[in-house]
Amino acid sequence: MLTARWIKPPERRTKEQHVAHILATIGDPQTANAILRDGFVMDQMKLQAKKNKREPLRCAKCQHYGHFARDCTANKDTCAKCAGKHRTSECDGRGGLHCVPCGGNHASWDRDCPSFESEVVKFNNRYLENNMPYFPTDEAWTQEFSPEEQKKSPITRNKPTQQEPNPPPQTQRGTQNSKQRYRQSTLNLQT
Repeated sequence: MLTARWIKPPERRTKEQHVAHILATIGDPQTANAILRDGFVMDQMKLQAKKNKREPLRCAKCQHYGHFARDCTANKDTCAKCAGKHRTSECDGRGGLHCVPCGGNHASWDRDCPSFESEVVKFNNRYLENNMPYFPTDEAWTQEFSPEEQKKSPITRNKPTQQEPNPPPQTQRGTQNSKQRYRQSTLNLQT
């Protein structure tokens, strides 16, 4: 592992928080795939890793997709909570929730927003590695698309798929007993 950091710094956590997420950078795809496949042990706990996917950019100034706030041409900030003409940090919440991209009754950062979901599908079609649970190497099992992503993506849906995809090899450590409970960790695994 080259680097690792908490997504939310410990000083910003609440007393009731029981789960924390880590972003880790791994030096090579084989090691990253082994961690994704088998999980890892940290502080005497078995943790399962998940590949961090690239996501569409949403401007923190105008709340539309495709650019950063530093490149935004909007004259005023638009609130991500109520769509008012003020910074999100200055919102008093009296305007209710209103999504700028789709107009729905939720905040602009809502992950169930139809506009966000549509942007994710388009983004995944441009970056096909997002549809793969592992980092592609010479080994065939790392080049498979995940079944959920094949259903969502028009590009992968049109490609012929194998009848029975090759599952990744499991080690004794990597087998999962149904009674075991794992905490979720998110790793940013870069090759």
